[in-house]
Amino acid sequence: MFSAMARRAVSVATLPPRLALSGLALVGGSTIPRTAVSDVALRTGTLALAGVGMIPAAAGSILRAPRMPGSAYVSAAVSAINYQPRVRRRIEQRLGRSLTDFALESATSFADVLTYAPASLGVDFGLRTMLLRETLGGCGHSNLAVAVLP
Repeated sequence: MFSAMARRAVSVATLPPRLALSGLALVGGSTIPRTAVSDVALRTGTLALAGVGMIPAAAGSILRAPRMPGSAYVSAAVSAINYQPRVRRRIEQRLGRSLTDFALESATSFADVLTYAPASLGVDFGLRTMLLRETLGGCGHSNLAVAVLP
């Protein structure tokens, strides 16, 4: 076990210099930009929401619980906002792209829970897993150990 940790520390210590910005440190002393860390945190949050949302959605689907009135309208509204370029662009101008993605993906998960759609949440979970891996790959590593510097 210790040798695996030592190998990981050595591989992190040899990060490319393009990641050497101040703010957040990696195990080997190198640093990573704050924006990349926030993107990873937001992606992880949406992945967790989709995963946790599968539980009540599956329970409601299996138990054939009555849907909340208007839940289909919530789902339609979220989809319309997400796929209308003008509306999405306005939201991105106010919040930024990462926060807009987080808000709309979270709203999609919420709508899927309201409509008892565990299959849709499962697809979202897989998609968000791939997006998280892509974000981590953009940082230079898929296995990062991050610590906040004072």
